Amino acid sequence: MEHHGAHSGLPACPTAPDQRPSVTSLSGVDASVLLLFDVGLSRCVFAGTRRLDQPRIEGSCVFAEPPRGPRWTRRHVIVEEAWWRGWQTPGPAPYPAALADAYRQLRKAREDARDEPGTADLYDGEMEMRRHSRTWSEADRWLLQAYWLLSGYGLRASRALGRLAASMLLAILLLPRFGLPQGSPKHEATAIGAARRRQGHLRDRRLTALAIRGRMRR
Repeated sequence: MEHHGAHSGLPACPTAPDQRPSVTSLSGVDASVLLLFDVGLSRCVFAGTRRLDQPRIEGSCVFAEPPRGPRWTRRHVIVEEAWWRGWQTPGPAPYPAALADAYRQLRKAREDARDEPGTADLYDGEMEMRRHSRTWSEADRWLLQAYWLLSGYGLRASRALGRLAASMLLAILLLPRFGLPQGSPKHEATAIGAARRRQGHLRDRRLTALAIRGRMRR
């Protein structure tokens, strides 16, 4: 069963994963009066939705997901990104900048609902679209690329720990060869100069003692 609108309340029957109603489009809908509860959003088109930052998304709403495999991180995505990446049959996919705006508005809606854990995938999608968007400067995109590589936009702790461990291992391997010198040349020069001054003082004392002895003998 598919609905082109949104569920306006509690479902009339149990909604198991294979029975839940699905929303296929919110284009032109005023989302400020919208409640999405326990519905499938894996094929829902969000482009053209008004006030997309104000809907109430509750229950176990299901979004689309990337293909299974080591190349893609498991996360929830909207159908427009799946079209843009070619994961599903291509549709009128907007540009990455528009997708980033859609993710940002959906993320704000989840944040307003005090659902911080539920915003993680939406934040990931927003940053991914910003990284691919040509509307951002080249420097900003390189910074986002580094942010993604080092920590997965701050959402992948294992990636950050792996990079830290690799950096520490590399430092341990390079330190014996390119580490600090055994002694500082400045300190060595100071020590040599002090030793020479002490030797000069001892020589002067010996000469003085010999001169005094010679006078006493006379």
